[in-house]
Amino acid sequence: MTEKIGKLYLFPHTQSENNLGNVFSGWENPGLTTEGEKDAQAMGKLLRQNRIGFNLFECSTQKRSLQTLFNLCLTYYQEVDDEELRRFFEEVLSLSTQIFHNALPEVISDKDKPILERKIFRLNNTIVAPIIATTALVEKGYGIYAGRPREDIREESNEIYRNLRDNSDYLPPSGENRHQYAENYGMVRDRATPELELIKEELRNGKNILHIGHSNTIRVIAATLLGNFSQEEKQKWRKISIRNTMFKLNFDGKSKWEIVESYKV
Repeated sequence: MTEKIGKLYLFPHTQSENNLGNVFSGWENPGLTTEGEKDAQAMGKLLRQNRIGFNLFECSTQKRSLQTLFNLCLTYYQEVDDEELRRFFEEVLSLSTQIFHNALPEVISDKDKPILERKIFRLNNTIVAPIIATTALVEKGYGIYAGRPREDIREESNEIYRNLRDNSDYLPPSGENRHQYAENYGMVRDRATPELELIKEELRNGKNILHIGHSNTIRVIAATLLGNFSQEEKQKWRKISIRNTMFKLNFDGKSKWEIVESYKV
């Protein structure tokens, strides 16, 4: 194991179409808005100006996560031709979307669990770091509430709305199609943990990793890495998934983590 431990950076995807409409997304697959694209490009520019280097990118297989990385790379990798990057990410997005759709059947039952798959993409003969796309770190499933406006749910039942937002143990009812798959935070933690062990090994090997994910998944990552998954701990670390803010975490190579820096656009 190398003496130098890599750094982990956590960045929620920028504004998606569902964020703009204040809609619960979960396993739905919306893309970014124009504002979301601009914010991701602004973060790429900021990271370049601060000379922050990455050896590995990690995303979920959902469109909003990968589109955030693409737009970030447009300004971060100014030495790489935009059209070459665009063609590369079109392939990444196409294959990742297929993996995402194959993770669950179109019509689901209570017995169905996501198929966990990860794929590594490389843009050969360039300085672009490899990209891991994985179903292990997609957004938490909101069940029958996926795709519904938050305000509508709150008007129907403030208790359900608060459970969806703040209750780690709450498991919403599942629907019949894959977009209505339901999970609580414990289920997200269980599917994320094997991937996090792989990431920790990469950090021990000295690699700096940028994870671009989803608000709930990033909260689960933070709470899991810190070794405490209580309701109080999730609330404490809610700040780590603030929109348009990236957090840098130090890892001692064993079990200790701490937030040491943040970047905001």
